Amino acid sequence: MNENPNITPEQTEEAVRQLQTFLDQLAFFEDELPFVAVSGIFDEDTRRALEIFQRLYRLPVTGKADRLTWDRLYGAHLLSRQAHSRPVPISPFPRIDNYIIPFGEESELVGILHHMLRTLRLVHDDLGDFSDGIRYDGATESAIRIYQKKNGLAQSGQVDRLTWDTLAKEYNLLVNRDE
Repeated sequence: MNENPNITPEQTEEAVRQLQTFLDQLAFFEDELPFVAVSGIFDEDTRRALEIFQRLYRLPVTGKADRLTWDRLYGAHLLSRQAHSRPVPISPFPRIDNYIIPFGEESELVGILHHMLRTLRLVHDDLGDFSDGIRYDGATESAIRIYQKKNGLAQSGQVDRLTWDTLAKEYNLLVNRDE
């Protein structure tokens, strides 16, 4: 694979390791593509997997990682990772020291809080009724006090970073329990 005298053996080994990693990513979802050991050694299994990749992607079947093959393999690897990875989560709680969602606040953050509380009522049926809106009202404050008490948190009725993180962790456990 190393036809350029300016490329060191370490660089060649790393390039082969990347090639094998890309092929393995695709092998998870392409039944015809075999898995290869990610060793950094361009062995017969790697050559055979590369030839199968070239055939599947309608490239000249050479068993060599020329520029066209490398570009197509890298692109297919990126598309596969994108298609088969989880969506990027959001972190809506402000990154402001000592931030507290104040009583009376109207925001999308309060709407997200209400969504988490509604979901958590599946396991905490005593959180009471609160609005579906975006206003932090008395019913929201009451639900938060109950939740804080159940989780050993200071029962302020306000959502600080610790209360938010506790809610978010339990919410994530609940909605991701089937994985």
